[in-house]
Amino acid sequence: MSGEEAHANQDSHPAPTRDIRTVPIADIHVGPQPRVKGIDDDHVAVLSECLDELPPAKLVETPENGLVLVQGHHTLCAYQNAGRTSIPAEIVAPPEDGDLLALAFHEDAKSGLAYTADDRDAFVAHLLRLYPGRSEREIGREAGRNQPTVARIRAELEASAQIKPTATRVGRGGYTYTVTRKERRQPGELPPDSEPLTERIFTPRERRIQAKLARYLTRLADGLEDQFGLSGWETAAEAAEACRLVLGDDEAAALAERLGPAAQNIVEVAVELGYREGAAVE
Repeated sequence: MSGEEAHANQDSHPAPTRDIRTVPIADIHVGPQPRVKGIDDDHVAVLSECLDELPPAKLVETPENGLVLVQGHHTLCAYQNAGRTSIPAEIVAPPEDGDLLALAFHEDAKSGLAYTADDRDAFVAHLLRLYPGRSEREIGREAGRNQPTVARIRAELEASAQIKPTATRVGRGGYTYTVTRKERRQPGELPPDSEPLTERIFTPRERRIQAKLARYLTRLADGLEDQFGLSGWETAAEAAEACRLVLGDDEAAALAERLGPAAQNIVEVAVELGYREGAAVE
C-alpha cells in the first residue's frame, strides 16, 4: 500500500469526535467517588496551580440527575476553590449496566491519583455486591487485586450476609463452572473419590466399572475448573512458559506429549455428551 493510499484509508475512518463543552459547575451532579478517603486536599492544592493545563473533567448525561461527574473530582474542587463558575468537561457515554462507580474507577485510573489497596478492596466489594456470581479472577482483573484477596473479601461479605453464596461462577468470556466448597484441596489436585448412591443403584460388575468411570470424569472436571482460579495463568503461553521454567525444556516437551492426547480424549467425551463450543455458556 502506498503512502497516499494509507493516508486515504486513515481519512476514511476518522477518530470519533469528542463532545467537550464548558459546563456551569452549578449544573453538575457529583457522582460516586471511587476513593475510600474521598478528596485529597493536598492534591487539590497542586491542581489549583495549573488549572488551565488540566484535562477536561468527564461527565455522563443521565435522565435522573442530568450531567453527572464521573472523573475529575479533584479538578472540580480546584475550580471551585479558585472561584470559577464553569469547567471544561467531556461528555462520555453512560455504561450499559448503569454502574457509574465502575466507570468512575476506570476513568480515574487513567489520569488520577494512584489507588490505595483500600480503594481497590472497596471496589472489589462493590463488584461482588453487584455480581456475586462473577469469578474472583475476573473481579480481581478489573479491580487490580489478586484472586486470594478477592476470595477473602467475598468470604467477609458472605459472613456478614451482604451477599449470598453462589454455587456457580462466571469466568472470562462468560464461561460458567461449579464451585466445590466442601473439599479441602490444593488447586489442581483432583477431588477425593466417593461412592454417592452408586452402591445401591448399580450392582453388576459392568455397572460398577461404568460408575467408576463416571465418577472419575466428574472429579477430573472439578480439577480442571481450578485453572480458572489459578494465579499467574492468564494465557496458555504463560502456563507453557511456567512449565518450561520449572520442568526444563525436555520435561516440558514430555508433558506436552502426555497432555495433548489426554485432553483430546476428554474433549471427544464432552462432545459425545452433548457439548458444543459456546453452547455451554448461558
